[in-house]
Amino acid sequence: RLSAAPAEPTAEKRVPPRVDPKHPVSQPAYPAESRRRGETGTVIVMLTVAENGRVLDAALDTSSGSDRLDRAALKEARTWRLTPGTINGTPATMRQKFRVAFGKPDQQLRGPE
Repeated sequence: RLSAAPAEPTAEKRVPPRVDPKHPVSQPAYPAESRRRGETGTVIVMLTVAENGRVLDAALDTSSGSDRLDRAALKEARTWRLTPGTINGTPATMRQKFRVAFGKPDQQLRGPE
């Protein structure tokens, strides 16, 4: 009698949340006091992104070294709308790190970490 061999487990295909070209992310306003003091730095934020691309939660992952810059990055990141992450092609709530840089305009990078 023949029986089917057990199916091989398939690898889960995960695609992390990312910037949505239809909704580009906004750069936070540079805090006036930070600009006066010449403060620059990069903030890494950990975002929880819902299936619809809205940010459910933003937390500080890595500080810029300035509380003002960190707060500005978190405040702005909470307003972003992103392309949601997927598991096997289905949108899913996921966490992903994003970078927000404060510096000269040509140095202000943002996107997945």
